[in-house]
Amino acid sequence: MSADANNEYFSDGLSEELLNVLARMPGLKVTGRTSSFQFKGENKDLRLIGEQLGVAHVLEGSVRQSGVKVRITAQLIDTATGFHLWSETFDRELNDIFAIQDEISASVAAALKVTLFGNTGEKVVGSRGTDRIEAYDLYLRGRYLREHISSDNIQQSIAVLHEAVALDPNYAAAWAQLSLSQARWTGTYTESLQFAQGYAIARRYAERALALDDQLAEAHIALGAGQWAYGFDLVASKATFLRALELEPNNIDALNWYGVQMAMDGQRDFALECLEKAVKLDPLSILSIAGLASALTIAGRFDESMELQRHALDIDPGVARIHGNIAYNYLLQGNLANAMAEYEKEPVNWVRDFGRILVLGRTGEQDAWAAALDEFIREYGKKDAYQIAEIYADAGDLEAAFEWLETALKVRDPGLVWIKTDALLAGLHDDPRWPIFLDKVWNKN
Repeated sequence: MSADANNEYFSDGLSEELLNVLARMPGLKVTGRTSSFQFKGENKDLRLIGEQLGVAHVLEGSVRQSGVKVRITAQLIDTATGFHLWSETFDRELNDIFAIQDEISASVAAALKVTLFGNTGEKVVGSRGTDRIEAYDLYLRGRYLREHISSDNIQQSIAVLHEAVALDPNYAAAWAQLSLSQARWTGTYTESLQFAQGYAIARRYAERALALDDQLAEAHIALGAGQWAYGFDLVASKATFLRALELEPNNIDALNWYGVQMAMDGQRDFALECLEKAVKLDPLSILSIAGLASALTIAGRFDESMELQRHALDIDPGVARIHGNIAYNYLLQGNLANAMAEYEKEPVNWVRDFGRILVLGRTGEQDAWAAALDEFIREYGKKDAYQIAEIYADAGDLEAAFEWLETALKVRDPGLVWIKTDALLAGLHDDPRWPIFLDKVWNKN
């Protein structure tokens, strides 16, 4: 870890690039980024780390930066014996950082006795996609900010990624990250742009990334996310996610996006297989855990889903949406007391307010339910149109539910991707308007 906390994004970004390079090497199993980073800065027994991650070796090191000088130390350790198989210190200038990355990857691979050469005899290394170290630095910072999610961080991520593509307009990876940051900002925060405007911008960025490098899995993931969550085009997004997986079969983001899409489309067995693979590759990734838990909830395996999500809370007690997801499982089981208790622990305001209203409706507290719903509509309005439709459907008010579903479609609310398997909308399924509305959402794809 960098000695300067302000440069932590640089250390994390370099580590992720190394992970990506190593993961492309034939015969080498590499645990995903989130699980690998879980132990950063901790002095834990490497044998226990090896058991948790299911790995035989651990690569650890540090990055220390002073001006344009950087010192990178790395060491490869056998988790069974604790023996150091290889270690190295690299003192370089930042304008040589790409060469450092390749040099470390080659040294680690040699220590593991894994070949770096394919049929062409060329090294298996990653492509940074830019020769501008300043642009690369901004890209790393933008990705770091997007992954450490908060309203301020997402806005800063967008800003620094704009700087990156301004320095190098042909930097495909930066355009892809900019698309993902824009989409997250649009779909998560009520103070962001309206769905139509924000997702249109995100799509333009993803298309720019693909035009620059159609072999970049990251760009395909960015495009597929928009095709599905805003375009509601299952055919196009499925093909796009599959292309990302063809390029990088073990890409965690691609496995999660594709697996969750399949779960919401009702293809439960295939979805579970895909998402279980993601968790196996990155067992401490909250994103992977949440994706698999969602699929288990859709399959009616509530206890298993809650067990997984409690594991996510063990990893990060303050993570957003997990208490709300546990509460939702309790709600579907009819355990309203536990559901309310979990909703009260949820740190995301609109999720907590939404859950309280659902519980009030199911406990028959009509006056309190109506007052809370009125306040919810005033506070969140069209940005939570889909959730308002869920509330009305769960309470049996079909007219209001369909009215708000139409509003959700009009504003292109990404919550609509849940519609086919959403248990809260089950009361609408026998209504003749239901299949008509499904056709409108999915464009008959």
